[in-house]
Amino acid sequence: MMNASIEKKLKVLTISLFVVGIASFVQYPYLSHNTYISENALIPATAKVEYGTTEIQHAVTYTNDFIKFQSTLASSNNYSLSCAEWIAEKLRKIGLDTETFVLPFSTRIGATKYQVYSILRAPKADGTESIVINTHFDRPINYNIKHDQVSGVGLLLSLSSYFKSRRWLAKDIVFIVSDGEEGDDGIRYLMKQFHSSPQEFDINCVFPRAGSIQAALNIDLPVSSTFGGLVIKPEGANGQLPNLDLLNTIVRVSKAEGAMNTVSLSSHRYPNIFPPEQFSNQHPMPTLFTFMLNQAIGVPTGDHGVFNSYHIDSVTISVSKGDSHGSILLGRVLVSTLRSLNNLLERLHQSFYYYLLVSPSHYLSIGEYMITFGLIFSPLTIHLLSLVSLVHNPTPKDIAIAIVNKDRGSSSSNASVGRTIAHAFSTFLGIQISGLIIFATPLLIHKHEFFTQFYNTLSSLGKVPSIAVLIVGYFILCVLILKGVSRAIDLLFGTPTNRQQNTDLVAFKTFSMIPVTAFISCMSLLNFSFCVLASVLVVPVYTFLGSFSSPSPPPLPPSSQQQQ
Repeated sequence: MMNASIEKKLKVLTISLFVVGIASFVQYPYLSHNTYISENALIPATAKVEYGTTEIQHAVTYTNDFIKFQSTLASSNNYSLSCAEWIAEKLRKIGLDTETFVLPFSTRIGATKYQVYSILRAPKADGTESIVINTHFDRPINYNIKHDQVSGVGLLLSLSSYFKSRRWLAKDIVFIVSDGEEGDDGIRYLMKQFHSSPQEFDINCVFPRAGSIQAALNIDLPVSSTFGGLVIKPEGANGQLPNLDLLNTIVRVSKAEGAMNTVSLSSHRYPNIFPPEQFSNQHPMPTLFTFMLNQAIGVPTGDHGVFNSYHIDSVTISVSKGDSHGSILLGRVLVSTLRSLNNLLERLHQSFYYYLLVSPSHYLSIGEYMITFGLIFSPLTIHLLSLVSLVHNPTPKDIAIAIVNKDRGSSSSNASVGRTIAHAFSTFLGIQISGLIIFATPLLIHKHEFFTQFYNTLSSLGKVPSIAVLIVGYFILCVLILKGVSRAIDLLFGTPTNRQQNTDLVAFKTFSMIPVTAFISCMSLLNFSFCVLASVLVVPVYTFLGSFSSPSPPPLPPSSQQQQ
């Protein structure tokens, strides 16, 4: 058994490392660096942007016409098809190669959904490269809008008309308009078809082909929103991020347009919590924690997450609620950003893909924030090593009993080892099965009628009671599985003694900590935020609530002491 003084020192060491790791986040805003452009070909905000009042008036006109058209379809069963055809007709009048196609999976939820796909062929290109501008249309809650309101559809149509007359385009521009009720499923289906081989291609999804997609800009501009500032949303699926140069380009373009103080990474309005002077009106700590939370959750903050999954650098550009400043700024930022991307000679690759943002113009690289993860995660590693040492270094009393059993020719030692391994593995496997059942429950609800009826019955009880019933049910299921495992082990190896129970506990803790430690340490290179959150939840449970040594075993029986 581990010396008491050593165990106390390890306890103090691990708690200190954990606390220092958590506290190090406070220093992140002061340790961050100013962002910079690594790709020289981008040269953002150097060309004159001619997108102005005339073009934004076209966007307002498109928006008003589309809203009026939608108001005539309030009770129509072909709402999605009619809207898609209206948008496609406008794009064809502008002179773009446009197709409308149905989403095959949408029929499962009762209504067929449609998507619009359009290509503007660049006059100075051979069709090998392209840039995507994407938005979606929603069913308006209120059809009475302000006279100067602009929606995502209206802005996209205005941009397509503007780019049609530009001779400097060196890349094709792909315009995609999806049904907002489908979420990102429409973009996901389109990207799957775009990158499919001829053998896998869906013959029902026919659209003109474009070159390799270099980057994508997703416009999230609800018609009911007012322009209070630009919001850049870079977080993709499972914490995946676009190349930092894409964000830097948008930020520098916004600065050139005089909108730097309105650019943020979240639409939330944070309280003024001791912001450093170098961040102006940006609030670094809330921005950092919101950025990390979005990464840890793993759900994309916009449709751009689909493009990131195909290694296409993409962000969502939205607006935050606030006083109206005019949508002309958003249009000019989009045009200037696309013109910078138009200059690219190759894919973005020179800047960072692993970073944290404390503001739109300040970042930390992976070499800096991984130190924090090491401090937070190290107590779990130290505790695991201490448990492994207990397994490989038995106590003197354990050695004495093994010698006695060997002299007697007893095989109880081998049986004890077999019981310990079987108990640790079976208990760990039982807990994993319980978690797998919980994870698979949503799939069972959608695929089997019995589970669907059960779910509907629970939903009728109310939100809180139904969640309480599910939690209690999962707890009972887990207890029954573990009880069954323990009973089966007892039948195979006999009822354990107190010493065997202590050994089983140490072996189980060791066995369960190894995959957790391996998973979190490897995953930290891909999704730092998720692993930090997992460590904050796991480390106290595994480390601080237990002992670094096994519980003191009971004294040996007198017969054994005489044999010694």
